[in-house]
Amino acid sequence: MKRLLFLFATCVIIWPLAAQEPTTDIWGDESMEDVFFGGSKQDTVIAPPEESPASQPAQKTPVVRAHTASTPSAQVQTRQRSQTTTKRKSSSSHFRQGYYSDMPRIGLHIGYGLQTMVGSKKSISYDDIKMKRQPNFAWRVGTQAMVPLMFGAWMFDAAIGSRGYNATYTEGDIHLKEEWQLFNFQIAPFNYAYNIQAGSAVVTPYLGLFLSFDFAGFYKRKITAPGYSDTWKASIWEKSKQDAEYITYYYNKKNKKRLVHEFIDVGIEVGLNVYFRENWFMGCMFQAGFLDDTKEEYRKMRWGKNSSSGTNITFMLTTGYMF
Repeated sequence: MKRLLFLFATCVIIWPLAAQEPTTDIWGDESMEDVFFGGSKQDTVIAPPEESPASQPAQKTPVVRAHTASTPSAQVQTRQRSQTTTKRKSSSSHFRQGYYSDMPRIGLHIGYGLQTMVGSKKSISYDDIKMKRQPNFAWRVGTQAMVPLMFGAWMFDAAIGSRGYNATYTEGDIHLKEEWQLFNFQIAPFNYAYNIQAGSAVVTPYLGLFLSFDFAGFYKRKITAPGYSDTWKASIWEKSKQDAEYITYYYNKKNKKRLVHEFIDVGIEVGLNVYFRENWFMGCMFQAGFLDDTKEEYRKMRWGKNSSSGTNITFMLTTGYMF
């Protein structure tokens, strides 16, 4: 009985002590890794005591530069503005970089200058009075196209213009004046041009052949002497004017009327244009025809087989606008 009481008393005393959690442990809830390598993740970090503002050293406030966020819409607008600016720059400077080598263009032009006949071996005469031909005013109005090639450019030129001469001669009391005025259609389909950059301008020399056809015109002659005056005028298409010295027609070998005038001319065309401000240009042009102003058959009948009535030459200044 005493043993039972002693065992019961022992259990009553030891049981509450065993139920309590230990207050200290050599490791506690930490593992060896936590102790030796930085402590547990659940450790509470105790901040050092705050110092008063007076004890803290003055810190420089960082300067923050203003920066606008680049949104997609802003990027699109910026890109569009950049493209627009690029297009504007290209439109103004594209020409300076050789505008006419990049794309075909077409324009209008006018020309004005001088023209005459040269190379006559038998001057037209009246009562053996020879005349000296003199320059006459020349003009043309037409169009010009430029098409780029791998090397240089192809230039097409077409215009309505004039050719002719005037002549005067005085011997004693005899005065002779003659005028030959023609209006023609000119075309130069195969001119070769080459662009040369010259600062903000483009210099373009060109060379080719031209073909012309006289669609209208007239001859006019006036002779005056003491007690005598005579004026003679005829169209180049007329077959009814004839005198002993100058005629508008002749009879060929088949006894048919033929016009004396040579309506077609073929020759060389040489020129130079200076393009500036992208659209405007100025230049000069020289044309030299190969065919005489009268038909060969008529010249042989009238003056012999080695005769020539002269060929047309023209020098013009031109100005125009390219679209």
